[in-house]
Amino acid sequence: MSHNVACRAFTIVEVVMSLLIVSLVLLAGLRTAAATGSEARIRRERDIGRLLADQLLAEIMALPSEDPNETPVFGMELDETGTSRRDVLDDIDDYNGWTESPVRAADGTIIAQYSQWRRDVEVDWISTIVPIAVPTDTRLKGVTVTVYAPSGKSYTRTALRSMHEYRDRSDDEQVVRIGVSLTAGVDGRNITETAASVVVLENSPEGN
Repeated sequence: MSHNVACRAFTIVEVVMSLLIVSLVLLAGLRTAAATGSEARIRRERDIGRLLADQLLAEIMALPSEDPNETPVFGMELDETGTSRRDVLDDIDDYNGWTESPVRAADGTIIAQYSQWRRDVEVDWISTIVPIAVPTDTRLKGVTVTVYAPSGKSYTRTALRSMHEYRDRSDDEQVVRIGVSLTAGVDGRNITETAASVVVLENSPEGN
């Protein structure tokens, strides 16, 4: 009788220990799955942030440096203010101060899947000596597009544009392209990633 009781007691201990081990294994598996899912969400958010920033920056950089139709002013002209449509903007600095949330297409249509995202644009005159913003006309403009994700992270793209434009006569201009990429540090929950590209056009004197 005592032998049977001892066996039953030992069996109960084994069951308890087995349950504990199984629980620990399941917990570790759940944590791994959760971490994998979290990493996937982070990667997806990062990819979307970069895509939204790159798309808007490419749209801006495709425009002339100055308004081709009116006397140049820095920022929007009177007929462009108060609009939610980017397709009425016709030069780079028209985008200065542009902000949109939710994200929109160029014609102002809301893109529903990005309703919790925001995009901001800043355009500045940039010093030709050191790459910092200055208040006076330097003939070099810097464009910064910042995308804010629902999580609070931000993704930034920057580019520089000279006031010299592409022209049909390729024999009197020299095109120099410089690309630079870098990643900034982590500040709390906010991770800012920056990529800079430079397009510089240097015109030779007439007849050279």
